[in-house]
Amino acid sequence: MAGAFGPCRLGKYPEAMQQVFDKRGIPLTVVTTVSDNSYADLGLDLRFEIQAWRGIVATDLLQKMLWASRPYEKFPGQADQAYQEYLGELTERIEKKQDLKPVLNQASETFNGEIYLRSNLFCNRNLVRSCEAEGLEVEVSPMGEWIEYVNLRRTEDAVADRNLGKLFKAVGREIVTWYHERQLASWTDGVIHGKDHSPRELIRASAPYIPGRNGSEARRAGCDGK
Repeated sequence: MAGAFGPCRLGKYPEAMQQVFDKRGIPLTVVTTVSDNSYADLGLDLRFEIQAWRGIVATDLLQKMLWASRPYEKFPGQADQAYQEYLGELTERIEKKQDLKPVLNQASETFNGEIYLRSNLFCNRNLVRSCEAEGLEVEVSPMGEWIEYVNLRRTEDAVADRNLGKLFKAVGREIVTWYHERQLASWTDGVIHGKDHSPRELIRASAPYIPGRNGSEARRAGCDGK
């Protein structure tokens, strides 16, 4: 479970999960880490990290196709049904380390045929559906955006520390994640209306209003809990 420093709730979820497991007598231990080093301290195999990243991006893209299509579906529930089917196929292929392209290509054709808080339906109380009920089409920031953000911060920290080894790894991680994201996204072109803004673009646009080093929350500079 990913974590983070400071008052961000992301750092508290693992503790809450562990309490639930302990209370129910489930012999599982929640493994967690923080975002300062892009979660590299988990020591996961590089191939595993890449596969996990591709799974995050693919799921983000599948959700985008759902949200771009559901407001216009002719038969209520059809878009949700298609989403669940393709999500199951994605999950199975990720577990078996299989190519994701066939699923995303097929999902693109299907959805194109129909004229933790923000991403989780339980936590956001179906906010997307509430907006759609009012005739709106909704776009939600993807889960992968957070991974891209912490990668950017790791690169900036490496520059500030003048640590060439750390910088080399950080830039390499940014390049690899960008490559796989663009490859997966190219298989869904035509359904999703446009590409997401990069963390750099968002930080630059928000700079007049929010400090660039505000961490994971829009909080005061210097109050990040470290």
